[in-house]
Amino acid sequence: MEFMELYDNKYVRSLIQLVPFGSAADVLIKETIDEINKDRLRVFFNKLEVGNIQLTEEIIKNEDFLHNYFATIRIVINTRRREKIELFGNLFNRAVVQNFINSFDKYNFYLTILDDLTLKEINILHKLYRLECKTQPKDKSRNERLIANKGIWEEFKQNMQEDMNIIKNCLEEELIRIERTGCLYIPRVTINDFRSYSAVTTEIYSKLKDLIVS
Repeated sequence: MEFMELYDNKYVRSLIQLVPFGSAADVLIKETIDEINKDRLRVFFNKLEVGNIQLTEEIIKNEDFLHNYFATIRIVINTRRREKIELFGNLFNRAVVQNFINSFDKYNFYLTILDDLTLKEINILHKLYRLECKTQPKDKSRNERLIANKGIWEEFKQNMQEDMNIIKNCLEEELIRIERTGCLYIPRVTINDFRSYSAVTTEIYSKLKDLIVS
């Protein structure tokens, strides 16, 4: 029995026809998918080549290295934006090849965070971090940094509106989405607390930034 004959729903049958099972009608789809995957991998490998990576047979045969490599490749193939793929190239090069991170679990932690962040969210974090660097040393406590960030918050909101078209009333929602990754901390306020609040980038973001920013 043909696979498609298992289903009566015409819409399900139409979807099945898009899956490359090897029939003549599906050859073009498979070729298109292959070309898309090759193009995405080409961006990744180009980034590694620019980084002048140094690999040895010992490194390539290392189990953690192989786990990290294949985990990255799977994500790269499923990533549409070229700029994001280049960031994965930076992450792999610095974390794995240059041995900044020497365990699969640690690498997978940052790989997962980068995969979860959109380019828009990465840009928001980067712009906030640059403003933070103007006003505060890194050894401050989180509460001290929150207080310091109140001094730059209006400038940050203005930058978000001008550079990224994020209106001030919608900024909080954007930041809440970023907080899920652990790259941002937002202070909790009570329902009756209408004071303006600030947020701060975290050590997780600082480490990620060092791994992905050229």
